Amino acid sequence: MAAGGSVAPQQLHFPKLSRLFVVIFILLLLVVPGLHGSPKHRKRGMSSVFSLFNLKEKSRFWTESVIHGDFDDLESSNPGKSGIFNYTKAGNIATYLKLQEVDSMHFPVPLNFIFIGFEGKGNQAFRLQPEELERWFTKIDHVFEHTRVPQIEELLNPFYKINVDKGSHHFPTLSHVNYNFSVHAIQMNEKVTSVLERAITVLSRKDDVSGSGESKDALWQVDLDMMEGIFDSLIEYLQLGNAYNIFVLNPKRDINMSRYGYRRGLSESEMNFIKQNKTLQVIIRESKNIPESTLAIEKIQRPLYEKHPMVKFAWTTTEETDTVEWSNRCLEALDTIEKLYQGKDTDHIIQSKVLQVLNGKSGDLKLALLKELKSGDISNLHAECLTDTWIGKDRWAFIDLSAGPFTWGPAVGGQGVRTEESMPNVTKTIGAVAALVIEISEEEAEDRLQDAIQERFAVFGDKEHEAIDILLAEIDIYELFYFKHCKGRKVKLALCEELDERMQELVNELQVMEGDENDENHRRKAVEALTRMENWNLFSDTDVEFHNYTVARDTFLAHLGSTLWGSMRHVIAPSVADGRFHFYEQISYQLFFITQDKVRNVKQLPVDLKALMDGLSSVLLPSQKVMFSQHMLPLSDDPALAMAFSVARRAAAVPMLFVNGTYRKMVSNYLDSSILQHQLQRINDHNALKGKHANSRLTLEVPIFWFIHDDPLLVDKHYQAKALSDMIIVVQSETSSWESHFQCNGHSILWDLSVEENQSPDEQFGLAGACSGNVIHHIPLASICLVMCQMAVKKKIGLGMVFLFGEKPVSLIERMSGYGFAVRLYQSCVRITLSFTDIMDVVCEVWRPIKAAIAAASEHLAGLLPLHLAYSHAHETAIEDWIWSIGCNPFSITSRGWRISQFHSDTIARSYIITSLEESIQLVNSAIHRLTLEQTSEKSFRSFQSQERELVNKYNFVVGLWKRIATVTGELRYTDALRLLYSLDDASKGFAEKVNSTAALLHPIHCTRDTEVEVVFDMTTIPAFLFVFFILWLILKPKRAKPKIN
Repeated sequence: MAAGGSVAPQQLHFPKLSRLFVVIFILLLLVVPGLHGSPKHRKRGMSSVFSLFNLKEKSRFWTESVIHGDFDDLESSNPGKSGIFNYTKAGNIATYLKLQEVDSMHFPVPLNFIFIGFEGKGNQAFRLQPEELERWFTKIDHVFEHTRVPQIEELLNPFYKINVDKGSHHFPTLSHVNYNFSVHAIQMNEKVTSVLERAITVLSRKDDVSGSGESKDALWQVDLDMMEGIFDSLIEYLQLGNAYNIFVLNPKRDINMSRYGYRRGLSESEMNFIKQNKTLQVIIRESKNIPESTLAIEKIQRPLYEKHPMVKFAWTTTEETDTVEWSNRCLEALDTIEKLYQGKDTDHIIQSKVLQVLNGKSGDLKLALLKELKSGDISNLHAECLTDTWIGKDRWAFIDLSAGPFTWGPAVGGQGVRTEESMPNVTKTIGAVAALVIEISEEEAEDRLQDAIQERFAVFGDKEHEAIDILLAEIDIYELFYFKHCKGRKVKLALCEELDERMQELVNELQVMEGDENDENHRRKAVEALTRMENWNLFSDTDVEFHNYTVARDTFLAHLGSTLWGSMRHVIAPSVADGRFHFYEQISYQLFFITQDKVRNVKQLPVDLKALMDGLSSVLLPSQKVMFSQHMLPLSDDPALAMAFSVARRAAAVPMLFVNGTYRKMVSNYLDSSILQHQLQRINDHNALKGKHANSRLTLEVPIFWFIHDDPLLVDKHYQAKALSDMIIVVQSETSSWESHFQCNGHSILWDLSVEENQSPDEQFGLAGACSGNVIHHIPLASICLVMCQMAVKKKIGLGMVFLFGEKPVSLIERMSGYGFAVRLYQSCVRITLSFTDIMDVVCEVWRPIKAAIAAASEHLAGLLPLHLAYSHAHETAIEDWIWSIGCNPFSITSRGWRISQFHSDTIARSYIITSLEESIQLVNSAIHRLTLEQTSEKSFRSFQSQERELVNKYNFVVGLWKRIATVTGELRYTDALRLLYSLDDASKGFAEKVNSTAALLHPIHCTRDTEVEVVFDMTTIPAFLFVFFILWLILKPKRAKPKIN
């Protein structure tokens, strides 16, 4: 209170900022319900099957509807305001252009199943009917995804347990690309069956040549090199090379061959025979008359069809006129072969086979035989497995249902091993049921029928019985007799035909009784008997062969269908490793040979460089070029490399249980690939190991680190070579044959990949080729000393060479000192005075994993995996089926060859193609997804129109390339498809860049449009504003100042 009692007005400070917020809040509450902008709801592009390659019933391969129409048509169909209306109504650009993300793409795959011996003249006279074949084989899954197997983890689990890495992958396990198989079943006629049976008889020889005399239980081996000529000529004659061909064989067995199989090269018994027969070895080395390695069949052609019928399932039966010319020429060639071997003894047959191999195209067998023949001992050779399935060098494979059965796979543990029951067997299914039918003569049949009549009517005795009961008894007798002696007979009995006539008479008599209304009991029995006889359909003329043994036939066909589906999944379209495998025009192999001691020349390494380079070159496609560079890196001269080797070296105790039941704990020294890769990458960071093409787009450098070590050494405990993301690691050891955990027909499979050394005969100690892998030779000590003297003068070797006497390796000097030798050196030569002559054993053991190195290179370049390995949808991991570990290829355990077949080359090409397609699909899908985020509006229409033409053209160009690649790939023209990959890469990037630039152009327009607010006035707007003004007046009106009384 002020002095003098005056009253002063109180100043009220109203928070104006708070008032403003209150006003705005009230305005929003009242006005916003009356505001109507133009909200845009984004319509997400749905992921759908790409109809271009989705094989539907009405659209076999593709439809043009997925390709955007010409821009002129689009522009004329949306003139003026209607175009703007359609644009704004679409909601987003992707919907306006009718673009959807691609979910799957289909590759047509032509496939022929060729049945030989199923026309009724093969084993068990089995006839395959078109109706039942179609009924069963249309159940095969004709469409399935291209799958990838993630990297197999190295865990502390048994070696036979597959564990895959379920972390991040380069691509999804199930690919966007699907295989759509067009199956064409071809049944060959009797002429082709007779050629096949004749070839098996002529080209077979006993597996065991040591036995004397004929034995019905003898095992026979069919010459695979010759049989390949039969299949090659048939495919060429019928012009079936434009599709994949799976032969299913059912030949009639020769009565003199109880069991047979197919094999390349020689059997174990034949190798032992040559080893013990020194005279035969000399004859083979000096022989000049080399027989032909293949059948001399004149090349003729008679196409079966003009073009493969690209439908889900088709059936074709060949006539004799279709193959009579080919059959005659094959039989003439087989007759010529038979005359050459007719009356020949075992020595001549084996000699001819060895010379045939030396003149053949099996490079691995030829190299091995040449090396061993030089050494005079073939103990290093091991026979290949006898099999009943085979993969040829071209696009064909066969399954012989009459051969075998055989077994192979892991000896202990594992899954999917090949057993004697793994393949369908005509004899054990159809034949087993047919064997139940007892074939008897007419006289025996009549006697048994009389016995059955007397036995059945004996129960009636002398009492009188009703006529209906006698008829029913007679029917019982005929029924029993039919099932025992009539059903299923190949030759129908005359008595059965008479009984058929009698059955018709019984039917007539029963029909008369059926109409008898006086006796209800007789009528009921007659009706039941007639119904019973109609269900039997006894003695009818229906095709008995088709209706008999329904269960056995269905069981066999189901098993056969499963096997053929396995051939599609494992051989024709197998799974590949996870990774991005791009096509390069040139492959540069950087071979780094890492040794413990320094080697002056690469030719002195215990590696056959020619065989290695030929094998690595076979992995490439015809359109690719190859380059090689060799580097020697001794550990003694490179501390960083020696450290990397030492750090990566590990040891593990591996329990092994062999085929004979022997348990053994093996200590395996191995290199940890992950550690070694990390160490080598550190060295490579300093450009110590990079080649001149390291950064080239057209050339891929493949570094191969080849470790040569004295002690037994593996990679990751169980491998000889390992493909990593940026390198290949191979180990080679000077050790004896390694007994693996695999078995074949009851015998362990030895990992023994010795090849001829890169040394001339005068550089090898001993007589011409004295030392070759894993062989013990008996050489006079004086000869060895003489050779050592000569090589010591040339400074090729020293006197510290190690030889094996008993179990302890000792040097030559120690050995001679032990015998009291006087060793004196005169000038530059070594003169050794021998007090006696001695024979000593020289052991030269070298393990050269060329086959494993080629397999690793295939996986590194294109993700190629062993055929027995495939991805399982049900298990969501990799599974094994060892049935398909066959053929002369780097991935087979049943053969020691390393030939890349056409199946593998096609898989490599498809891997490159699918990688580019996957990247293109991902790029296009991401661009389409961005278009779904770009909302349409009237203001952005003009700007989008300026970009639409080019955007549509770029999209159509990508789709056109997809279509072109699928078409060319379906015709198996992989070289032409590969030429389109660079264009596809550029086109996909061009479309994605155009989408990004279009979005960047429209983005400022969207931002400007978002600031505009459209207000719509209606009947509620004026009262709302009046109410707002009233509230504002209440808040903002001036207040009266209250007097302040002191």
